[in-house]
Amino acid sequence: ISGDTIMRSYYLGQPIPTYLASVAVSTYTEVNQMYETAYGPMHLQLVARPGDTTDMKNTFVELGNCVDAIESWYGPYQWERVGYVATTVGAMEHPTNIAYPTFTAFNGNTTAHKRLMAHELAHCWWGDIVTLTSPANMWIKEGNAEYGAHLFTLHQDGQEAFITQVQNNFINVLKTAHYDDDDYQPLSGIPFEYTYGTHTYSKGASMLHNMRGYLGDELFEMGQKSVLETFAYGAIDAEMYRDHLTSVTGIDMTSYFQDWIFSPGYAGYEFDALDYAPAAGNTFDVTMTIAQKLRGATNLHTNVPLDV
Repeated sequence: ISGDTIMRSYYLGQPIPTYLASVAVSTYTEVNQMYETAYGPMHLQLVARPGDTTDMKNTFVELGNCVDAIESWYGPYQWERVGYVATTVGAMEHPTNIAYPTFTAFNGNTTAHKRLMAHELAHCWWGDIVTLTSPANMWIKEGNAEYGAHLFTLHQDGQEAFITQVQNNFINVLKTAHYDDDDYQPLSGIPFEYTYGTHTYSKGASMLHNMRGYLGDELFEMGQKSVLETFAYGAIDAEMYRDHLTSVTGIDMTSYFQDWIFSPGYAGYEFDALDYAPAAGNTFDVTMTIAQKLRGATNLHTNVPLDV
């Protein structure tokens, strides 16, 4: 403009929520790569200070596979590039330029890094494409993002590693969420002071896994992609989420959302009694009673699909 003053202008082709607009400033340099995804070539960009780019490249060696994993469940990536920038404060899912903490960005391809990398990338769908009507439904974006990290494990390391991650997450939720957040909290309508608590992130991921079990893989994938397509660049709440999944999958999600999303606590199921008697030929008549037990819940769950 005058002297040594420079004005820079930035343009993004899609609308974003205001909380996602951010600029990172430092003596940065870029590392650029093209990666071939199922939907075509993808621009990958890592941004760090010149002395840190090698460490950052070594940390993000699985970024392309992470893109493949998330796209396979949530649909094609919508932004002009996948970008991560090393910052002293992170992490935050700014589209095309995810802020990523330096203590993780340069520390190698660790388990903690892979979880955080996938979580933030999944936000480029849940949070960046579809956001929330209010903080009371933060689980929609944070639960889906954290479950996206689980799905990356499934893609990268296989079913056994995935199940271990899901189980460890849920055990942590059962043991700590009500202590961390001062009570058994509902996911939707969670008190403001616990917006970013263990329920939102960790129980949110567990409930997305439950939803996948409730619907089955095919309907879960189809329903999730439909939500992202239908409400793209808009905001939803839990009721809209529930009603849209019901409409497109043909499965009534009312009970699921009432029991697991709008209500606190948990339900478990076990054999209470099992009787059998010989019938015609080599067959048996079996009578089975299943007990439902609650922990921190206010009502018995209903319409629960169970495989025996």
